[in-house]
Amino acid sequence: ADGLYLSDLPWPRTDREYGMLRELGDPDIYARKSKHYAVAQEEARSVPYAPQRNLPRTLSEGEAVPVPVFVGDALDAARRDGELQQTTLGVRIVGACPEDRYSFRLNDSELPREDAKISTFYGGIVAYFPVKVGMPQRIGTHYWFEFDLPIALLREGENSVEVTMEQHFKPLTADRVLQSVEIRIEYKE
Repeated sequence: ADGLYLSDLPWPRTDREYGMLRELGDPDIYARKSKHYAVAQEEARSVPYAPQRNLPRTLSEGEAVPVPVFVGDALDAARRDGELQQTTLGVRIVGACPEDRYSFRLNDSELPREDAKISTFYGGIVAYFPVKVGMPQRIGTHYWFEFDLPIALLREGENSVEVTMEQHFKPLTADRVLQSVEIRIEYKE
């Protein structure tokens, strides 16, 4: 983990919050807790030791844009134990048009677009979590594509998400920008 955000814990603390704080000292407790992996955004001024950042990326018609997503969970063991409940992929494309067509792949497997839950968000202020991973505080209108993944499709370690703009509705000249890629892993509680 790069960090844990705890400053919004309510005050005064209850047994629930004190329990969370006690658990922080034992990483084994978090091995099978639900997690949210978000690909970090490019930084304005990169430093030599920072990992390569692959977002945001402007999409061009017919060009596949790969985005690596590292998952640090022991997924194989969790699958064997029947502990995984759901895995979800989220992709945010800014400036998208309803007449555009996109295709999505995860680890060389096509994700049927008709299986995606698609939400439209109109431009404005961004929620706290995306800002913490580098998204600007204000963002233009965008589509959020969300896929419920087959449990077996996600890998431990590096996963490859690939987004291709198959058809660009040319009368709308705005750039289509792949802004965010996120993976959520939910365990049975």
